[in-house]
Amino acid sequence: MTTRNWTENFDNLILWNPSNWENGKTFDCTWTYRNVETKDGKLFLYLSEKEKVTKEGKRYWAGEILSKSKFTYGTYEVKMKPVFVPGLVTAFFLYSTDGDEIDIAEFVGNDSSKVEVTHYITGKRMDHTSLPLPESDDGFYTITLEWTPEYLEWSINGEKRYKTTKNVPHGPMYIMCNFWPVNRDVPGLVNWAGLFEYPGKSLGAEYSYISAVLGEQT
Repeated sequence: MTTRNWTENFDNLILWNPSNWENGKTFDCTWTYRNVETKDGKLFLYLSEKEKVTKEGKRYWAGEILSKSKFTYGTYEVKMKPVFVPGLVTAFFLYSTDGDEIDIAEFVGNDSSKVEVTHYITGKRMDHTSLPLPESDDGFYTITLEWTPEYLEWSINGEKRYKTTKNVPHGPMYIMCNFWPVNRDVPGLVNWAGLFEYPGKSLGAEYSYISAVLGEQT
């Protein structure tokens, strides 16, 4: 295994693929590279309204990126500024096409007091909790995940907050960031994140950096 330090300051997107596709009914958006921007050393993911709803019922354009490589065990960190507007989700996570996923930070727009952390194996949720957020003068939070073969441990602004040993994923995953609206036609999603009402202008989530001490890379 080769271990290396890696920091992304978002001078460009050489290591990333912006998404250009649609998810299932959970997401009320189409991903587009046009809603992904790097500027002044930050990543911006935007949400904007479509001129008309598509035949699939998607009302908005949204931004998402995923790493070109997959990674396993390591310590992953992000400094990000989520958007706290009901119905929106700002996320940083690890994901594999097998359905394994670690939500390092999932900010739900209708509750600025917490961040949700979850992990899945083959699409089945293994563990989930919400962590209280500290006060932030500038709206940014630093979230860290330590992923080992034995456990997952989260920290906020350098303070350890939560650790689980339950069914830890082991396969390689992509690093991903996205910003999206929940489908207003699914009551359970609205109960979770709130009802989104477009404010008449685009909204943007900010990511200052992603850093990691990585183990195996594929």
